[in-house]
Amino acid sequence: LGYYHLYESIVQFYRHGGSKCYILSVGTYVTPINEADLINVLKVGNALEKAEEPDLIVVPDALALAPNSCALVYRSILEYCSRKEYCFGLFDIQEGYHKETMDADIERFRNNIGNENLKYGAVYYPWLTINNNKIPTSGIMAALISKNDKTKGVWKAPANLSLNPGLSPTIEISNTEQGDLNVHS
Repeated sequence: LGYYHLYESIVQFYRHGGSKCYILSVGTYVTPINEADLINVLKVGNALEKAEEPDLIVVPDALALAPNSCALVYRSILEYCSRKEYCFGLFDIQEGYHKETMDADIERFRNNIGNENLKYGAVYYPWLTINNNKIPTSGIMAALISKNDKTKGVWKAPANLSLNPGLSPTIEISNTEQGDLNVHS
C-alpha cells in the first residue's frame, strides 16, 4: 500500500496487547490522504468529539502528508487533547528511519510542531522494522501504554517495556543522541 501505515499500525497494536481501538474513516485508499479530512474529525461536534472513550490519538497515515501538513494535523491533535483534557496524542517523525538525516528530520519536526499544548503529546523515534518493513512506532506505543495502564495503573510510566520478537529499531541511537532527543523545557 505504499505510504499508508494504518493497517500495520493496527496489526502491531493488537500484537502488543492493545485491547480496544476506535477507527474513524476519513476516506479510501483510492484517493491521496488529505490534511483537511484528518483535521475535521477533531473539530467540535464531529465524530471523535462525540466519542468519550478514546484517550490515545494516533494518526499514522498523516506521515504521508507534506511536512507542514503533517505538523498541522499533529497540532490539531494537541489542541483537541488540550480541549478534552483526558487524552494524549502519539506521533512519529516523518522519515524516521534515516540515520543520515536524523538531525534535520528532528529539527523540522520541532520547528513545525510549535510550542503550544506539548504536554498533550509525545513523539517517537526511530521507526521500527519487521520483516524488512519500516513501520511507525506510535501504534505500538499506544498498545504498550494502554496495556501498562490496565495492568500497572495510569500512575506507572510506561518505560522499559518490551517489544515483540522480530521488531527492532530501524537505526541505532547512542545515549548522547537519545539525550538530545528529549525536550528540556
